[in-house]
Amino acid sequence: MLDCIAGSESGKRKIIAWIKRSGLQFVCEIVSDEMDNVKQVENLPGLSHITPDFIKSWTIHDHADLAPWTTKILLLAAETLQAQSKNKIKTPQAICRIITKQLVYQQSFHSLGFQAQFGLFLWATGSARQTIEALHRMQPIRQLLIRTQDNIILSSVDQTLQVVIVRVLVTYAKEFSSYAKEPVLQHKPRRAIPAGYKTKQYPLCVTTIEEASIEGNLLYHDEVYINLLKHTTESLSRYAISSSNDQLTNSRIRSLFASWDQDTNPWNRRKVFQLGLGLFYLCSLNQTGSLTYFFNTLEKTRLGSNHLDYHSLLAALMQILDGLLLNVWRQECGDLASFAKTALAENILTVADRILVNYATPAYKDPGSQTLQTKTPPTNKSDSGTDSDTPVDDTGAEASSNQSSKPAPKTDIVHKNIRKLTRDPLYVAKLIHAISDGNIGRIEDFLPQLAMMFCGAGGNNYCTEILHFILNLKHVWTPEFAHLNRDIMRDNQLLNLSGLPGHSMPVDLNVEHLIGELKGLLHAKGLKATWDCLDDISAAINYLNTVKQQVSVVMKLLHKNRNHSDVNTKHLVWRIANLAQEQELQKFNGNRLKNSHMNAVPNLLSSSKIKLKLSSLGTFNKWVPAMASGRKIANTELDIDELPRNQVCVNWMDKVEGNSK
Repeated sequence: MLDCIAGSESGKRKIIAWIKRSGLQFVCEIVSDEMDNVKQVENLPGLSHITPDFIKSWTIHDHADLAPWTTKILLLAAETLQAQSKNKIKTPQAICRIITKQLVYQQSFHSLGFQAQFGLFLWATGSARQTIEALHRMQPIRQLLIRTQDNIILSSVDQTLQVVIVRVLVTYAKEFSSYAKEPVLQHKPRRAIPAGYKTKQYPLCVTTIEEASIEGNLLYHDEVYINLLKHTTESLSRYAISSSNDQLTNSRIRSLFASWDQDTNPWNRRKVFQLGLGLFYLCSLNQTGSLTYFFNTLEKTRLGSNHLDYHSLLAALMQILDGLLLNVWRQECGDLASFAKTALAENILTVADRILVNYATPAYKDPGSQTLQTKTPPTNKSDSGTDSDTPVDDTGAEASSNQSSKPAPKTDIVHKNIRKLTRDPLYVAKLIHAISDGNIGRIEDFLPQLAMMFCGAGGNNYCTEILHFILNLKHVWTPEFAHLNRDIMRDNQLLNLSGLPGHSMPVDLNVEHLIGELKGLLHAKGLKATWDCLDDISAAINYLNTVKQQVSVVMKLLHKNRNHSDVNTKHLVWRIANLAQEQELQKFNGNRLKNSHMNAVPNLLSSSKIKLKLSSLGTFNKWVPAMASGRKIANTELDIDELPRNQVCVNWMDKVEGNSK
């Protein structure tokens, strides 16, 4: 009967008039019943019911089947009939689903499925308290946010160097961009992280124990393994435990090996720990004094001071290296556009090998007119030093005690320095590429060279750390001990949390990232007065990140602005290349202006071989058996760093001084 009445215009007007006058209550009852149905499926009594599965599977469901009247009313309220027929992109469905969930929560505090996830998202992204208050005026999430803040549950070395040199060409010369994925121009994988593999991490609670001392490490180990993980000393004594740390922490643990060697069980002696190598700070090897000229060119004079930003310093170092290599590509190939028309991948690799020998290997003779070295120098006359115990200078000639400090005639000190300045950062670039590619095998291949370079630069502690790792790989973690354990130690030096290619990182850098996230929340949320809260936040940081990702996906939040683009620094690299070309820095010039006033930069590999042979290796070989028997040789040169104590700022709140953690 009502359908018949509504079929005519006059009948429709009468029904609408009746609904406005007397039918509103019926509509209200319908909406109330629908919200009761939605309330049942949205039931989430409290934060204790939030599980990892809930966080990962969270989405904003459509309840049009349970609440058709409510949904239709909200859709019509959000969009006119005309817009409904024309709009194809901007639709109100998502906002109406959110409003429905907010209304359900307004009815019952036990229906906080949306509020829980969105509240954690706001908190984890550092929303200010004023923002939370403003949102309270628009939607009922304030109480949840306050509760969240108070109770959050929370093959060869040369080949890899050649590939690094080739990457400069394909990156900065657009004519060669098509060669970027050429197979012959890629690094050969050496024990790489499997493609697509995502490393799982399980952060622990934060502790206030200071671990920079031997006693602090003892307390920290007990806090983690006994108090937090609920192990016993008996269970901990049965298995080896992988532990990758910075140099200072590893040094303190080795002191424990010697100091507690007579204790009751392997755990109390701390002999269960198998120490890995923190690779993050190995990337900071450089000769800062020789870089000042180029820092000025890049307008980064602050990097010449003692207060350095690590990432800015490393980026500038790579820009200088890339610029120098780009210039020698021009010197060797002439016009790059013309060379690109006929070049094959094999030709490019051949030129890269020539560049490595002629521009990135310290010359043991001044090129002059007829002595330019075009073949790889013999092992006993090149970077490795000589077989003689007689000290050699950076040219390979024997040095006498009464030798004049002034350069000999026709010696181009600038040219020598540039060759060494190219060689040393080239090893850093090689290390960075191996780390980002997740190839621990490529790092193992040149650990001896890294140890020698740190020794030559005065970084005795890091040299010793690398020697310990080589010793463990070759002699301690033997197949008889357990082949699987040796592989575990290798495979856990690098992590890839995203599973994306080129996104691997060292263990210690990942720790720095976690610390940075915690400090960001500590700063943004004003938790300095409630330190204990940070304890739980640390353990829940994975889930807070998952909350941010899931909410961003479900609510289609842009990770980046549509117009966002990465910072383009190619002009800085070309600035260095053009400067090197104008000044002819990579060409021998015995009559270079002010050449006699230049100071030669030490050849790290040559000087380090002599140092290692005469002192460090002998001391290290005495130290290892002494430590194994419970005795430690104190005050050796291996304990004392000769590097300048620079302050390096790892991120905007985290400073590291010297070798301190």
